Amino acid sequence: MKGSSFYGKGNSSPLKQEGPINKQNPKLQKSENPDTWIYPGKGFNPGGNRDQKFTANERIGDLEDRISFINEDVHSSGKPKTKQQKKDQEFLQREVDIMKKRRSNSKKK
Repeated sequence: MKGSSFYGKGNSSPLKQEGPINKQNPKLQKSENPDTWIYPGKGFNPGGNRDQKFTANERIGDLEDRISFINEDVHSSGKPKTKQQKKDQEFLQREVDIMKKRRSNSKKK
């Protein structure tokens, strides 16, 4: 299948696609503390007006805080990370990465 562009060098895997950004931050994950507050901001338009940019930045900050809260829970328990905690952190980090990439792409325009 040498002629197929899918197998060419530099093509990204379909598993690493960047999907649409949800209108709200993801719900609490299984390993997160049930008392964790989620930023309720709606929408994600980093290239919009001042309020939309603020909302985009706050959503990213909320997700990063939630990742650090999982780390704090692990550190305070003195036990190694569980599979669920790793999975939840990876999910939240993937959402942050997508939002940051969209934010940086909107600044270039």
